[in-house]
Amino acid sequence: IAPYFAEARRLGFQLTVHADQFHPFGSRAAVAFGAVSADHLEASGAAEIQLLAHSPVIPVALPGASLGLGCAFAPARRLLDAGVPVGLGVDGSASNDGAHMVGEARQALLLARVGRSLDPFGCDHGPSETTARDMLAVATRGGAEVLGGTEGHSCFSWHQHDVSSGLPFAGGAVHDPVASLLLCASAQVAYTVVNGRVVVREGQLTTVDLGPLVERHNRMATSLMRLAGT
Repeated sequence: IAPYFAEARRLGFQLTVHADQFHPFGSRAAVAFGAVSADHLEASGAAEIQLLAHSPVIPVALPGASLGLGCAFAPARRLLDAGVPVGLGVDGSASNDGAHMVGEARQALLLARVGRSLDPFGCDHGPSETTARDMLAVATRGGAEVLGGTEGHSCFSWHQHDVSSGLPFAGGAVHDPVASLLLCASAQVAYTVVNGRVVVREGQLTTVDLGPLVERHNRMATSLMRLAGT
């Protein structure tokens, strides 16, 4: 893979490595070649966690992909405990066709707790060891780390206000409105502002005409299925 990475760098691309999804190997390649991130990490063990903890590579968990493939979830809690900033990602439409990052953070939270429950007395400790705030930080600050910035907290503050103001959350929102973002049903965001530009308004994209785009996507997907003989 070295020639491919070298060519990518020559062309000005940053590297991200699809790592440790089924076997613990990719994280070592990510560190060796100076990748920005190592994504998936379902098969990462203690050695891979320590390797990432002593490198600038950012691990990225993909809970939707883990669920879709029936894999174990990435060891996000152990990575965080090792002092590693963790990001959150998706495999595109294959695992999150709504591009709903709040829903992805909710899945990450629940998977981390279920994973802990497999240990002796894990159910007693899972909820306190991995909180909604932990996964909100992964979805915001962790993502900012991958993108090369540390301003994720400002994104979180605006998003918290936008989502929690005007959504009819039931009991879960009363005692902890922040946690309710992940503990209650994931609702569609009404507005998204990126660098001062409104890209979602009243739940609708403002940057593309979504109807024709979806139709074109479906035609391409159907063509691929026919070519594959499915």
